Amino acid sequence: MALRRVREGVYQMDGDFSALLRVVPVGDLPAPHNWTVRNYYYYALHAPDHPFAWRYKKGDPVIRCRGSADQRVLHYLYNSFSSFLCDAFLNAWHRVYRNRVLLARIGYEGGYRSLLTGAISEDEAIVVDRLDDGDDLSDVTPSRLVIASGFRPDETTAAWLVVRRGDVELWTTELSLAARRFDARFPVSAPHWRRALRRFRLENAVIG
Repeated sequence: MALRRVREGVYQMDGDFSALLRVVPVGDLPAPHNWTVRNYYYYALHAPDHPFAWRYKKGDPVIRCRGSADQRVLHYLYNSFSSFLCDAFLNAWHRVYRNRVLLARIGYEGGYRSLLTGAISEDEAIVVDRLDDGDDLSDVTPSRLVIASGFRPDETTAAWLVVRRGDVELWTTELSLAARRFDARFPVSAPHWRRALRRFRLENAVIG
């Protein structure tokens, strides 16, 4: 991946994950009264500000991404530039391993809301928050990536969760072993997934 400046505040990333990036000033983020009702459950937790406004950092600003990956056109708003980079790396790993091992459709209620919007410390996981809005800030679909392993010095396997549209997906760079039990098939990744889900009381709903 290579990043080059196009003009002030606009950058182009070239490579397998191609994207046009634009820095979004905090003043351009809309207030809650401009959001659609179908996403109110998410935004109400952050009222009266946009969910990305209250933790905005000028040194790591909100990023608008228009890009493509695997023949898909992407329109994402990332809570920070570093979050965008994490997602770009996950996309690169996905192209190599393509290892989504589980999709759990659990709905929007209960612990799902907390997993999607709740605070997760940097010691527990790296969190990437993004809004898929089709370039329309008033009508968005929130999603979150929770990188549970692969960022600590002694870890060689990346395991992460994708939280969106009432679903929780489990991804890993670990190759599956020939075993019947889920935890035995992914002995390195499974403890990290379970730990990330347990605090939101979703471990059984997602993995069992």
